[in-house]
Amino acid sequence: MPSKFLRDPMLVASIAIIVSSILYLVFSFLPRPAVSVGINVLEEYVKAVTHLNKSSTAIAKRLAGFVADPGVSIGETYVNRDRIRIYLANITSIYGSQETFFAKVASNYLLIADASIDTLQALQIANRSVDTLKEALSLLAMCRVDDALNRFSVVEEDVTKAIENLSQALDNLQKINTSLIAENHVPAVNMSRRRIESSLNSLLNAYILMKIAEMYRDEMETLCTNTTTLPIQTLQQLENEIKNVKSIGPLSPDISNTQNTLITLINKAIQQQQGQGGGRESCPCSSQHGGQGQVGQHSEGQGGGAGYAPPESDD
Repeated sequence: MPSKFLRDPMLVASIAIIVSSILYLVFSFLPRPAVSVGINVLEEYVKAVTHLNKSSTAIAKRLAGFVADPGVSIGETYVNRDRIRIYLANITSIYGSQETFFAKVASNYLLIADASIDTLQALQIANRSVDTLKEALSLLAMCRVDDALNRFSVVEEDVTKAIENLSQALDNLQKINTSLIAENHVPAVNMSRRRIESSLNSLLNAYILMKIAEMYRDEMETLCTNTTTLPIQTLQQLENEIKNVKSIGPLSPDISNTQNTLITLINKAIQQQQGQGGGRESCPCSSQHGGQGQVGQHSEGQGGGAGYAPPESDD
């Protein structure tokens, strides 16, 4: 009887299909182990937040002119990011979707890890360029326009790249759903985001001020040597451009010193041309102004604030 059974090919094929289907259904519901058994994802989540906190504190300190050791290397942040990325890929493979709770949590911490990398890259750039940028702003405040722009040209590309890095870090942090990360991580992430936003706006406005000087190079050189030869309309236009720069964040003292000095010089030139200045006055470019720039807040690149407070210490 069994031999007759096996001699019927259609029957054998049908049985094989049924058995295969049953085995597939059974094994598809069994949990599959992750490929990377050695990843302790909770530990990697803690590291991601720690790296973000340290890197955001360091960039704010460095822009303010202090030596800033983040206490973490760029290599460590890459390893951390890659481990979270591998874990996310494994979870997605296991459950067949990135819409599960565990995958969403991993995606949010991956954003944190990416932001840490971008911030540390901005710090590396700041370490080699921020002192020259500060020097350029100081030279501009002293009416040494050519010297200021020459110094700025040395670091302009670096400053642009640092702005791009901080913009990317901020963009990643703004995508985070704080309900999907640990409750005790939320304050550290939010504080880091504010530091990065402040640093970005500060660097961006310093860059804008130097680009204004570049655009009005001839007018500024004339203003610094002879305050009575520029048309009032040109002076007012230049004044408006400079006033639109926001003195904010770690570079606030450098920005406001240059900004206030130039505005004072422009106002005296306007007064002289209107016959209200009481005669020719000497250039005030060597004076130091610690006044505060315009206040306000803008989260997309340009913004203002009430000045710079030293960044918080590492958590």
